[in-house]
Amino acid sequence: MIQIQENAFWRCKSLTIVDFHEKAKLKEIGKGAFAYSAIRSFQIPRNVQRIGSYAFGHCSELQIIEKDEKSELKFVEDDAFEDTKLEMF
Repeated sequence: MIQIQENAFWRCKSLTIVDFHEKAKLKEIGKGAFAYSAIRSFQIPRNVQRIGSYAFGHCSELQIIEKDEKSELKFVEDDAFEDTKLEMF
């Protein structure tokens, strides 16, 4: 899997944990992919280059986002973390 599609887990209130293998080939987290879910923390896989707008929007329990020091992340679209408990990213 190289992309999590737009709105893939939208309003998935039972989703609290997402875990990827360290060698995951994921390149993109689509617009609204996890919006309104119950995720509390998220480790961005190293190969992710883009996070779409509102990808984690309105995840009211989201407190921690971590990324690898060798992260390939280049683009975080507007409001990707709108209305979360993140203090900074």
